[in-house]
Amino acid sequence: MLKVQDHSSAWLLSLCSLLAAIILLIDLLIPLGVAGGVPYIAVILLASRLPKRDYLWGFAILCTALTLLGAFLSPPGGELWQVATNRFLALTAIWISAVLLLQRQRDEVALVHAHDELEGRVQKRTAELTTANHQLQQEIAERQQIEQALQESEARYRSLSDDILDTSRVGVFILDAEFRVVWVNQAIADYFGLPRKTLQGANKRQLIQEQLKDCFEQPEDFAKTVLATYTDNSYIEQFECHLLPNGERQERWLEHWSQPIGSGLYAGGRIEHYYDITERKRVEFELRTRARQQTAVAEVGRRALRGGNLDTLLDETLALLARILDVAYGQVLELLPDRKTFLLRASVGFKRSIQRQATVNVEPDTLAGYTLLSLEPVIVENLSTEHRFRPESLLLEHGLASGVSLIIPGRERPFGILGVYTPQPRNFSHELCFLQTVATLLATGIERQRAEEQTQLQQAELAHIARLGLASELTAGLAHELNQPLTAITTNAHTCLQLLHSGMVNMEKFEEILEEVTRQSERAGEIVHHLRALVRKTEYRKTAVNLNDLVHEVARLANIEARQQGVQLRLELFASLPPVWGDNIQLQQVILNLVCNSIEAMGETSDGKRELTIQTSPVDCGAVEVTVSDTGPGLSPEAMKQLFQPFFTTKPTGMGLGLSLSKSIVEAHGGEIWATPNPSRGATFHFTISTKIGNR
Repeated sequence: MLKVQDHSSAWLLSLCSLLAAIILLIDLLIPLGVAGGVPYIAVILLASRLPKRDYLWGFAILCTALTLLGAFLSPPGGELWQVATNRFLALTAIWISAVLLLQRQRDEVALVHAHDELEGRVQKRTAELTTANHQLQQEIAERQQIEQALQESEARYRSLSDDILDTSRVGVFILDAEFRVVWVNQAIADYFGLPRKTLQGANKRQLIQEQLKDCFEQPEDFAKTVLATYTDNSYIEQFECHLLPNGERQERWLEHWSQPIGSGLYAGGRIEHYYDITERKRVEFELRTRARQQTAVAEVGRRALRGGNLDTLLDETLALLARILDVAYGQVLELLPDRKTFLLRASVGFKRSIQRQATVNVEPDTLAGYTLLSLEPVIVENLSTEHRFRPESLLLEHGLASGVSLIIPGRERPFGILGVYTPQPRNFSHELCFLQTVATLLATGIERQRAEEQTQLQQAELAHIARLGLASELTAGLAHELNQPLTAITTNAHTCLQLLHSGMVNMEKFEEILEEVTRQSERAGEIVHHLRALVRKTEYRKTAVNLNDLVHEVARLANIEARQQGVQLRLELFASLPPVWGDNIQLQQVILNLVCNSIEAMGETSDGKRELTIQTSPVDCGAVEVTVSDTGPGLSPEAMKQLFQPFFTTKPTGMGLGLSLSKSIVEAHGGEIWATPNPSRGATFHFTISTKIGNR
């Protein structure tokens, strides 16, 4: 059964069916014969309008069936063969029409398909062309934008390059092949203080000789170097030059850099650049200054920690400051204990005769007093216009204009004031930190010096106590030794009296007796002199000392005790012994202490020879070595470890200060002291003293 898709098709289908039925009815009533195929062709034509070819085939079959049905059912109207022929012709017409219509329908469908395909292609191509056209329009628009942007960028670049060249702080000369100035930027005009119209078009050689070279610190060197590049325009030249100031230009450091122009409009010419390196030179100068200051700080610190004479430290520091800061005058004012007066302790630039003589009152209206009371550094840029205080007369007498004054701190009170000054106006702000560091180091050195002086005083007091102890140990022997000349003097005096009373005066005998009295008196006086030298207090003072002489003096003092203890004293002294640098009393005490210890140690032995040997000899390290060797009981390993420690002693009645004090004295003289056991028995003490003058 045929199915219809929509109302129009259903109506046409119904019409075709109705028309086929009507044609059949007519054919039954009035046999149509051959003409009966024509109405059925009309039905087939209508069926060809239906959307599907199956309808056409269906109605062709239906019309064939109806035609055959009409032939059987209609009354006979002629011969059978005529009827069959008519019906065959009708069926042939029906099927020819159906086939033709079916072919037409196929062609129409193919045509529709071809049309649709063509339409699709046209639409697709149209869409592609539309898209391509849109893209082309976009590309054209973008190209126009890019071209416009390039034009604007080129214009900006051209303007920017002109601005850069003209406003750059790098000065530019462009010279043609004849070395004429074809263009300069504004920086050149500013650097040299010359108008651009004066420079452009000028002969550069002539310009250098007549105007430019005189702008520099070394004009001839500048002219020679630049003109050489015009003579041989084949290399790059680079050098630094110092531009001097005048009313039209500022002081600058410039770096000249030039090279030949190899191509273009000005081929064979030269381009010259002048870079402003003033800031770089300033930084380099500050770095060099800082390095010099750091070196100076290290040197002051080294000298402060080295100790020694305080006046030497202050003089050396002021000389160093004058050199580093490039100042002509400097001073150290010491605040005296009354806190009312400054003493000119050290100076540079001022008269040497007033050093350690001139004084300044501590008053708030003076520079030194104002600095002390303000407790902070005071920078003076112009003494003549200063309103905070009045300059000291010492500064005004030397025509000083600027300076800086700061406190040298101390532990309990400031040591004083450090000041540096110049005759020219100057601001010392950049040097303030350096000066404060130096002042702090000076304070450290001063405190160290004071501590060393206090230590030396304490050491001298201990040494004096130790010498008194030695003297008390030698008293019995010295009394016995002194008693012998006194007895001889008394006996000889009685003899003289007896000769005078008898009236038998023999002048030769009398003279001989008096000479003996004189010898014994001198002997007694020498004993007393050595004893007084041993026990008296003396000021610590280093000089050139001959250790052989000290050994002889010690031998004279100790020989009495040695004889009483049965000790044989031997001296083995180097003949050409170089002098050492030290305090003779303290060095004598070291030798005497070692000798007395050895004599006392050998007094405890009951067997063997008792020998004490003192030797002197130079050593390779620029020193002299003294050894004291005995044949006593020696020292135990435990005693050797603690030998030089304070309050350690092997004597029943000893205080344990002798060897410790000897060690301090030797080390204060830059030497060493140690003990070694002898191969057989006894011990040997060694110490060295430097022969270098000024050694600590």
